[in-house]
Formats: sequence, structure tokens, C-alpha cells
Amino acid sequence: MSSRLRQILSELLADAPVTWGLASLEDDQAARSRVERIEEWTDSGHHGTMDWLARSREVRADPRREWPWARSALVVRLPHALEPLPKDRSARPRIACYARGRDYHRVLEDLLRKLGAQLKERLPDLRTLTCVDVMPVPEVDLAVRAGLGWRGKHTLLISREAGSAANLGVILLSEPLQELTETVPDFCGNCTACIDACPPKALLAPGRLDAGLCLSHWNIEDRETSEGPAAQAARGEVLGCDICQQVCPWNRRHLAAVPQPEGWPDDWEGWISALRPGGGSGPFTKKTPLERVGRAKLRHVLLRTLMNIDPERAAVQRNLARQDETHPRLRAWLEGGSP
Repeated sequence: MSSRLRQILSELLADAPVTWGLASLEDDQAARSRVERIEEWTDSGHHGTMDWLARSREVRADPRREWPWARSALVVRLPHALEPLPKDRSARPRIACYARGRDYHRVLEDLLRKLGAQLKERLPDLRTLTCVDVMPVPEVDLAVRAGLGWRGKHTLLISREAGSAANLGVILLSEPLQELTETVPDFCGNCTACIDACPPKALLAPGRLDAGLCLSHWNIEDRETSEGPAAQAARGEVLGCDICQQVCPWNRRHLAAVPQPEGWPDDWEGWISALRPGGGSGPFTKKTPLERVGRAKLRHVLLRTLMNIDPERAAVQRNLARQDETHPRLRAWLEGGSP
């Protein structure tokens, strides 16, 4: 049946803007290895403030614990544009390239749910479950096992043909695989460009990320927007961070200018003003990753990052924000008088 499944997927995804592969979920040794790796990582506290990663680590290592009917996984890789590393990181606020457009969660969910329905039409007994980022599924590990690339030293999936700038989506399937996919060797070699370039040194070793030090964790996941190495290292990175991918040799031939969407502010003052309560940020944040982060969180990050770049401008903007900000946590920070 798995050969029939591959044939159907080849037909259904022939014109889709993704690459794809199938991974088995029935390798107990691989599941045990993931359990050990995830447990050691979370026990070390390297998951930062993302407590849900620790709570879901058993299912994240082996999805069959939550969905015992699952036998395999379809993994799709949706590429996104990536711009070169700017010479001056502080020239203007920077939104990571993946976030300059429609939220990839919505894009992949739409694609995969439609695909799941089409699969069920062709294979009525097939069970499916769409997973995009928020579900406890080991997307990168499954992508590696599906032959889509290897896990780079920055922990992201790398493809020799397409680099690492992509988002992943998964459909769990009740269909077992009769033949396993050949995996791709690790082609990072002795390169440590991503490790060396990380401003807060969040990459502790090849494939070893301390999320609590990561700029993307700080400006997206850390709801307290806490002070620390990431806050001190931020320059232009106000939502996400592309640096470890921008310096990766496997991305060199894919780098190109990525414009900001129409209507987005161009400078620090414009962003901070637009993100005040009632400032009119809704139209340019709706259905984008900015909406998930939230107005107050993003404004907080902008104000704190500007303090690293130009303390005098930051003081002016902070005083202005004190006059209009209503969010309790951000208001408490503004009144605190310290970073």
C-alpha cells in the first residue's frame, strides 16, 4: 500500500510549491534516541520559557504515545525567501524573512488539510492528522528521516538543493511504510559559521541550542521579554532572527532582497508609534506572524532593542509610550525605569 500512497502523493503534489517525503514512525530505536535527546535538553533548561516542550516531550519524541494509530508521516517543506545579512544590523527594525507575509501556519494548514481530504477520497480507510508547528511532533527529525535533508549545526533542516530557509508541515498517517526512505548525509563538515555568527552565542555546540539565549526565543516566545544576553545582543532583530541561516554556505546562492510588505513602517519611531493602543497596526499585522506575537510584545521588543542602538532616541520613545500604553506588563516595564 505504501507504494500506492507514494504514487497518489506524487499526483496530488505535482504542482504544489513544496518538496515532500515519507517517514516511518515505527522505528522504536529512533524514538528512544529522540526521548533521550529531548529529555537531556529540557532537563538542562535549554528550552527557555517554552514549558510546553518539557510537558510534551514524550509525545514529541514518539507521536504514537498520543496517536497510537499513526504509522508514518508525510513531511512537506515550504521554502521562503532569505535576504543577505545586512552590513548594519541596527539600520532599521528587521522582521525575519519568513514572517514578511501571510502566516506560514495558515498557508501550510490550508495546503495539508486540503491534501488530507484528497487522500481520504482516494484511500477511504486512511486516518490522518495535520500538524503545523504547534503540535508536539518532531518535524525536523521526521524531515531528516523522510530524506528531505540533514539537521544543520543551527538545528534547522538543510537541503543541498534548497538550503535551510523553509517551514515544515506534517500529516500523520495510519499507513505503514513498506520501504524506508534513504536519508541524506550530513554535509556541514567542519563549518561553524552559524555557531560563530550567533550574537548571543545561543548555539552552544553543533546542533545544541540554548533557547533561553536565542534572539528568536527572546523576541517571540519570552512573554516577559526578560533581560539577559539576548536582550543585550539585539540590534535590528525585533521578530525572529535570520543570522544563523544568512551565514550558512548552503544558503549563499539563494540569498536575495526581501522587501517589507506595503504599509509597514520604515523606521523605529514609525513602528513604535504604529504599535501604540489604537495606533492602526491591525491591517499590517493581521494573518501574519506579527499577529501571533501581539502588539504589546512587539512594541516592548522595539523599545528595548532601540536602547542598545541609540539610548537617547530610546528615552524619547519610552517617554512617549508611557503616555499611551495600556498593556499591564509593558506599562510596568515602562514605569520601572530600568532595562
